[in-house]
Amino acid sequence: MKFVRREISTLRKIGEEYLPENRCIIGLCIDGIIIPHPVTDFIDKKYYMESGSINSEKAAADILVQFLNYILKNKNEKDDIFSKVRGICDLELLHLESYLEFCGNKGNSRKTVMRKESCLLQFYYFMGIEKRRLKITPKITSNNDTNYLSLGKRRRIKSLNANLYYRKPPKDNYEPTKIKKKDFVTQQWTDISDKRSVRMIFIREFLLLAGKEVPDIAFAICLQIFGGLRSAECMNLTINAIKPQNNTKYGEGGLVVEIRDRQDSLFEGNSSLSNEQVKKPRDQAILLDPLVPYLYKKHLDWLGIKRSDKNHKEFKNQVALFLNSKGMPMRTHSYRMRFNKLKGIYLGLLRATNGRYEDFQEFRNTNWSTHICRGTFTNLCLDAGFNATQTAVMRGDSSPEAMYAYTDILTATAKITQAIEILSSPTALSELKESSQGNDLIKTWKEVLHFEKS
Repeated sequence: MKFVRREISTLRKIGEEYLPENRCIIGLCIDGIIIPHPVTDFIDKKYYMESGSINSEKAAADILVQFLNYILKNKNEKDDIFSKVRGICDLELLHLESYLEFCGNKGNSRKTVMRKESCLLQFYYFMGIEKRRLKITPKITSNNDTNYLSLGKRRRIKSLNANLYYRKPPKDNYEPTKIKKKDFVTQQWTDISDKRSVRMIFIREFLLLAGKEVPDIAFAICLQIFGGLRSAECMNLTINAIKPQNNTKYGEGGLVVEIRDRQDSLFEGNSSLSNEQVKKPRDQAILLDPLVPYLYKKHLDWLGIKRSDKNHKEFKNQVALFLNSKGMPMRTHSYRMRFNKLKGIYLGLLRATNGRYEDFQEFRNTNWSTHICRGTFTNLCLDAGFNATQTAVMRGDSSPEAMYAYTDILTATAKITQAIEILSSPTALSELKESSQGNDLIKTWKEVLHFEKS
């Protein structure tokens, strides 16, 4: 017998519609059968109702499941302080103290232990003070802070305190973690005008390399860089979600992407969906760089080959835009793994190219993954003159300025497209000539320019 956390897909009625959403439940697994447990009410009330984020629910549920399984384990081992625990109602703060000290002893960092303490104090406060379900009311004090959300709703956040007596892990004295890299440009370029033009060199060589090494995701990376899409938003795309503009076949005259939550149709029957969540459904215009229509056509060609190849009979999904190696809709986790493969190849390219060692050092010594693409898109927006609110709307973030949501997105992005044309040179990859990979990319870039003019 043990506690488990499970993620399920449910329907929520909003007005006259039933809309899909993901929820976390906590269950008790007995002989392989999972029975939903009433403590799920805590996750519902304190995380689902207040944050609305499946990831917040998931993190809290994982902490609570670990704590409850610790209680079960120690009760089964006849530990004295757990001997009288017969249910949730028998929990006391001393059981929480025991668990937190156990976490520190097994190697959890101070930050991790404090995060667990905060979550479990919420649990004790909810069960013992708000619901009065604990036999001994826990001595917890609270301060209420009011936080206003973008949609005008109010949320109460309790700051909880209790005199817990346990040996906390020491403060972290190890080396600081790597800085997170948020843009495709390195610090050696301090002049703003240089940084803007060099950014386009990094962007284009990375995308050209993607088209060569990971053709299954090259267009997804392109959409992230020039459209600001999140990873999950890319993985939720279908073929019909891509809308070329101005009577062009591949988006040579503009491209709009219909970002929607399509989990039910693409990932049907899969129980873990939190990483595929679309935060902001919208119609997103993509900045018009020559690589956008080029990589779109290449991706459609790749899909056509895979679906028609007799040796790849599994590639029969006719809906998803991005497919994994088994021909099924690609999940966000797989996309990130493919991206990290490309990252390693790119580091090798920088290291092997004369005059690029400083770039290699910075890219190697910083943390970056798919989210660097959204950071790059942000800087493209800011360089084009958008303010913080306008940039948030372009990125698909929540914004208090609702009026901007009704702005013609194609008109707005024309400003950035013009900036890209000004800041970038069609021959802006000449630095790569001294490496074998670089020579291949130069040839491909010439093909891109030829495709744009044809």
